[in-house]
Amino acid sequence: MGEYVQQTLEEMTNEVQQLEHAGLKIVSRRKLFEYKLRRRVKDKQDYLMYVKYETKLLELIWLRRKTKGYNDKKVEIEGAILQRINKLFRLACRNWPQASELWESRIHFVKKVEKNRTQVSSLYTRALQVITNVPSLWLSAAKFELEVISSVESARHILLKGISFNKNSAVLWHEGKVAQTVFKHAMIENPGEVSSMTCLKDILVHNTWLYAV
Repeated sequence: MGEYVQQTLEEMTNEVQQLEHAGLKIVSRRKLFEYKLRRRVKDKQDYLMYVKYETKLLELIWLRRKTKGYNDKKVEIEGAILQRINKLFRLACRNWPQASELWESRIHFVKKVEKNRTQVSSLYTRALQVITNVPSLWLSAAKFELEVISSVESARHILLKGISFNKNSAVLWHEGKVAQTVFKHAMIENPGEVSSMTCLKDILVHNTWLYAV
């Protein structure tokens, strides 16, 4: 196990050198995390803690750049850290595909740090393919499609599909009925006009997104 950890650390050499040049020393902490990931009995919390450490490191680098005016080697430093975080999330979601907290953490990271709307939509789709019994995840996916992507039809489709898997979820039933009713009404009165869908968006956003599921 030790040789694999050492090989992984050696692959980080260039990045580590750049970090040390910026006044940050991180090898010892990463070594500990790498050993934990290679234990025979794996724990998803080890992946989440590693991600948390790397995310905090990323934030510290951004702060250091801002305060000291250090703008060199962004690809070698931030790029490498982002790749590592995404790899950790991929491995964790592959090992525990039905752990909703992993998918939610991964989606939150992409929303907050990478700000890639297409990737977020894709992650929601993949998560809901394997996790169908968490109403809050369906609501979050529909809310994202509605508020960020501005796709009323996608939000409606997600809510109705969520209901098919969670027939006892009062919140999903409520939002699904609102979406279906207003969507049909808007299409009858103003077929083909995207602007007519804003009423659905207003209703959904201000109804029960924040209610307990």
